[in-house]
Amino acid sequence: MVRVLVIGIDGCSPDLIEKWKDELPNLKRIIEHGVFGRMESTIPPVTCPAWNSMITGKNPGKIGVYDWIIFDRKNKKLDVVNYLYQRALSVWDYLGNHGKKVVVINVPVTYPPKKVNGILVCGLLTPPSANVDYTYPPNIKEELDEVVGGYEILPLIPNTISGREDLCLSEIDRVFDKRVKAVKYLMKKYSWDFFMVVFYVTDYVQHYFWHYMDESHPKHDPIMAEKYRYVIENFYKKVDSVIGE
Repeated sequence: MVRVLVIGIDGCSPDLIEKWKDELPNLKRIIEHGVFGRMESTIPPVTCPAWNSMITGKNPGKIGVYDWIIFDRKNKKLDVVNYLYQRALSVWDYLGNHGKKVVVINVPVTYPPKKVNGILVCGLLTPPSANVDYTYPPNIKEELDEVVGGYEILPLIPNTISGREDLCLSEIDRVFDKRVKAVKYLMKKYSWDFFMVVFYVTDYVQHYFWHYMDESHPKHDPIMAEKYRYVIENFYKKVDSVIGE
């Protein structure tokens, strides 16, 4: 039986992978024994519509998603993008229509959950509320909560982390560990032909800690950098380890 596993690493830089590849044995193995290259993004190159284009194979004009916000013509108001605005089938829809079992977890802009031939766990842009239904079928939510001790889609990070860097790292790490546990559980318990998971952790730490690593950054603080310059590299290593598992 042939199965396909897709692992998305949000915001992951090819430059950093090449720079640190000797410390990233699993990504290095993929580079050396598979195919490695730079992919063109969408215009504009942002989360929405980049992930939508990836999973549909269509450009933003055909999908109808261009940014985080969209104009709802029916209700004549601006709205946050969600899965209902995507005017195209996703790869797992095509596979499901041909009888293939799919598991999709944490892919951006997949809320509200649509019916699939398998399991879907929503990702980024899911409303931050414990009362929101973010899985298909609905009972998967309860399973994940029990398995990981309360499943979470996003870490709770303040708007500014100055002086709260350790708290920020703890939150990111905690949610990442829950995601990994959830993925392992779903992979082992349910049968699947296509499995896709996206990890946001690299994007988060780069947003908040890049200026500690990059000495040319206007906000670079050499004193704070002594403690936090390796944060991004360490999370790349964590993701690489998970890929290996």
